[in-house]
Amino acid sequence: MVLPIVQFNDPVLRQKGAPVTDFDSDLAQLADRLDDGALRVDALRLYAQSLSEGPEQWRALLLLASAERATGDLDAAEFTLRGVVEAVRESDTVSFADRLEAERSLGALLLDRGHVEDAVVALERAAKMLADVQPTEDAEQPQGEAIEERAQVLVLLASAYRTADRARDAVETLVAARALAPEAVPD
Repeated sequence: MVLPIVQFNDPVLRQKGAPVTDFDSDLAQLADRLDDGALRVDALRLYAQSLSEGPEQWRALLLLASAERATGDLDAAEFTLRGVVEAVRESDTVSFADRLEAERSLGALLLDRGHVEDAVVALERAAKMLADVQPTEDAEQPQGEAIEERAQVLVLLASAYRTADRARDAVETLVAARALAPEAVPD
């Protein structure tokens, strides 16, 4: 069954759907397709576009990029993440956690795609963000989780350094990660 594609603002999107009365093979096929990753991507894209610009939209776009990556559309995932990173860097209303997740996700994706130098830059930004944070009583996450997260970012950064033939930086970064959380560093 081929479904028509409609664009945003199409009048059909404002119409109330008719009740389903015929549970036939077409409906069964449609139900099977609802688990498809592409439909999830489309739904997340529409959801993100429906939100006002701000933290909720950026979180939706991070989910979209993750779904795009899961379906193998790495070009779309990179495009989405670069847009999110650019937007969150320029906003004062973005939480530290969202800003960090955007940088870390972009760095990991770029590393997977072989864009090593860009990955190093994004992951260095994420590591610097974590290094600059001073623990407080009212922190967004418990101290142990923050240390574990910093160690995980450092491990990812060390992998990027190694891939970029920067062995010394990779070793120094792994040593720093192991000092923070030994269990986060693979043997």
